[in-house]
Amino acid sequence: MAKLTSAALLAYPLVLHTCLSANRLSIAVYYLSATLMLPVLANLLARRKISSIDLLCVVLALGMLSVLDTRELVALKLLPVMIHAAMFGLFGGSLRPGETPVISRIAAAMRPRLATVEVAYTRSVTLAWAIFFLIMGIVSGLLAIFASTAIWSWFVNIASYFLVGLFFVVEFVFRRRLLAEYVDYGFVAFMLSLARTDVRRFFR
Repeated sequence: MAKLTSAALLAYPLVLHTCLSANRLSIAVYYLSATLMLPVLANLLARRKISSIDLLCVVLALGMLSVLDTRELVALKLLPVMIHAAMFGLFGGSLRPGETPVISRIAAAMRPRLATVEVAYTRSVTLAWAIFFLIMGIVSGLLAIFASTAIWSWFVNIASYFLVGLFFVVEFVFRRRLLAEYVDYGFVAFMLSLARTDVRRFFR
């Protein structure tokens, strides 16, 4: 189920861009709603605890289905803003006193013993991701309002994924420079280790 969800999410930008070009927005809404419900269904079948991300997926899926044949394009344009806002809240909220920053949790899962400097660094990276999601949400919203649908689609379905990948690369470059003593792995090994980590459990 996890692989199916990942494949569906990876294909979504292409599906949405194609549906926009063909003016078949209802297909994109059904596809996205079903994709959002896949991880929730997997957790229910496995009798695992429902996370805050699962609840967000349910709300988004129901919201998307409720606008079928009325305001599909508005909902599709609003969705990236909501997702970025939710991610900003998750990352920013983990920076509150008494909370463990999201990136610190993930780093601890990948490398159980973190030095003090690594803990401080992962807190800074959590803040950087929070700011990144805030900016992406603002840009997505502005393009949804003031730009053409084609330009908006290119940004949210293509450019945004490139920017996320670029963020990973830039962050790793800084990590190698600032934590050279502790970073004894390359970028590929880092991404593979991250892929093997159940990141979703850090948002429950």
